Amino acid sequence: MTQELTSLIAVAQSLNLKGVIDTHVHLDDLADETQESMAELASKAFQRGIGKLVIPGLYPEQWCRISDFTKSDQRIYFAVGVHPWWVNPDTAFSAEDLTQALADFAIREDCIAIGETGLDKLKKDTFEAQRSSFITHLELAQAFTKPAIIHCVRAHDEMQRVLKSYKNGLPGVIHGFSGSLEVARHYWAKGLHLGIGGTITYERANKTREAVARLPIESLVLETDAPAMPVCGFQGQANRPEQIALIALKLAELRSEPVDYILEKTTENAQRLFNF
Repeated sequence: MTQELTSLIAVAQSLNLKGVIDTHVHLDDLADETQESMAELASKAFQRGIGKLVIPGLYPEQWCRISDFTKSDQRIYFAVGVHPWWVNPDTAFSAEDLTQALADFAIREDCIAIGETGLDKLKKDTFEAQRSSFITHLELAQAFTKPAIIHCVRAHDEMQRVLKSYKNGLPGVIHGFSGSLEVARHYWAKGLHLGIGGTITYERANKTREAVARLPIESLVLETDAPAMPVCGFQGQANRPEQIALIALKLAELRSEPVDYILEKTTENAQRLFNF
């Protein structure tokens, strides 16, 4: 570990997180990876100063686990959705059945969003099925007036074409945003926030760094995507909600703004987006 990283970690550990919201954390996957319980992991996050956690839905068999867990603490919320990696055209619900399955969970008050849904070209063989599933999720999000948590990997052009039909915009967030300022502005114009995570801590992410430096602060929310998307210097380790401090510090540096301001504004943005 370099001296620079050691110093940065020390600053992060001393930072008052002011109830910041981790808008995207797979606490169930983190529990499986670390052999800690979700309750233990959440407790550590709250002790560190994090105010709320949002656990996205990935596949139907997981929904009960995360929705039941949120009953244990009013600071923990879930979303319901089928991640594009779990879209299987051979076993997929029909659009009608998927809508009903999602709706059974979306009606709950602690279900604050629809997703994780979206498009991912790393899974090219299911791409058309992903598109159909994505549209179903978006229609349900509008029906329940809940934001969408959107996953987009190497598919910004296709994503823009789908979103173009929503003339009045679509509340939600592009999770783990990685892209140019131009792409980010298109999403924000549609009413979609940008989820900012560990990507910005890497020097190679030039386009994304430039984008987050120039976007309106009102468009940004913070996330960790734990246990995935580790911050620079922690590659190969399970990411944790507490690492949101390092993300906030890097965002403050890129924007030349005080970190307290970053924490305050991104938390306000998340509160409005998810109607906390």
